[in-house]
Amino acid sequence: MKKELLLLIDLQKIDNQFRDVEISKGTLPQELERLQQEERDQTTLREQSQTRLKELELELRKRDKRHDELKLKLADLQKRLFSTQTNQEYELVTKEIEFHQDALLENEQSMQTALEQQEELQGRMSDIADRAVRLTESLEKLRGQYAEHSSASAVRITDLEGQREDLCASIPKPLLSHYDRIRKAKDGRGVVSVYRSSSCGGCFQALPPQKINKVRQMDDLVLCEICGRILISDTLDANL
Repeated sequence: MKKELLLLIDLQKIDNQFRDVEISKGTLPQELERLQQEERDQTTLREQSQTRLKELELELRKRDKRHDELKLKLADLQKRLFSTQTNQEYELVTKEIEFHQDALLENEQSMQTALEQQEELQGRMSDIADRAVRLTESLEKLRGQYAEHSSASAVRITDLEGQREDLCASIPKPLLSHYDRIRKAKDGRGVVSVYRSSSCGGCFQALPPQKINKVRQMDDLVLCEICGRILISDTLDANL
């Protein structure tokens, strides 16, 4: 059993290196995803702003045309007002003038609102364009860093995978299965040494002296009763 346990120690060391490769990425993947999401959000915002600008331009053209029509109508009504012959006709024309004046005022207010929205959107579009330039620069830099790291990691992972495959071929399948099952469930650590001569190096549960002695003998497979990890002697310089 000692031979198998020593092989498991070597396997755990290799798996630790896999974990180190993943850890070495740091926040690169998260930061890259964050910037990519921001880029998508900025694209959506730009498209929405462009659509709204087109709508405002169309509305302003319609309002401008309506303005000219109302002005012409009011000019015509003013002429009619001077040519009225009865009080009743004068009142009717006066009411119509007031109606069109209100419509003209409402149209001018709507035009002013549309112009303000247009100005605000144009300013926003300028900010979006500036942000897009900075975002593109940041993404290009980060993608370069990520690609460089991924390339170096890929070489290392390929080498580790070869080493791991060779080791696994020498370890009994039931033992390997237990190790892999525990490793995946326990933060990548399926094999741990006795910690400070008194407890499990994985969950830090206190171990009975007789169990510690049994672990140190390395004649049999000893598991932690709490976390299920495979225990190895603390007398070995395993660096796990």
